[in-house]
Amino acid sequence: MRAQLARPVPSLLALLALTYGVAVVGGLAAADAGGVYRTLRRPGWAPPAWLFGPVWTVLYGSIAVAA
Repeated sequence: MRAQLARPVPSLLALLALTYGVAVVGGLAAADAGGVYRTLRRPGWAPPAWLFGPVWTVLYGSIAVAA
């Protein structure tokens, strides 16, 4: 059983590195998004700006695990 679990680990680590690498590139491309978001007229139910970082981190991790 241990051999079965050991094989996916390097693949998962590679996928996590690739996925978070893409996230870093996207983050650099959207570096001024926080300032733009603050200037928008948003409805009362719009999420706060600080919530986007944790949500995207979990989302990209989920994408890597799903792959």
